[in-house]
Amino acid sequence: MTIEELLRHKVDFNPQKCSFIGRTFLELEKNSKIVIGDYFIARSGVNSGIDTGNGCKIAVKSNAELTIGKYSGMTNTVIQCHKKVVIGNYVNIGVGCLIMDSNFHSTDWRDRLDRKRM
Repeated sequence: MTIEELLRHKVDFNPQKCSFIGRTFLELEKNSKIVIGDYFIARSGVNSGIDTGNGCKIAVKSNAELTIGKYSGMTNTVIQCHKKVVIGNYVNIGVGCLIMDSNFHSTDWRDRLDRKRM
């Protein structure tokens, strides 16, 4: 996405005060909102042999909101936001971290059974 496209998708950030180094994938659904503080850094690439270097991914689902504070950063991190995720100021998120506000399935074990084996 271009900066103009990001701004149309309600992404509030100052491109002159944020850095995206390497690959960062953004998945923004209808009515999603992202606020990124100044001096945020998203860094991707192979990091000391402890991860695969597949890049950062930020996914904000419909009607969800992601806020990342100023002077924060992440390396090869995935953020899945289904309702609301808030990351404060001066937060560093390490390699391979996965942040989610949903576990994507029911908490009732009966709903997760493989019905084909019954």
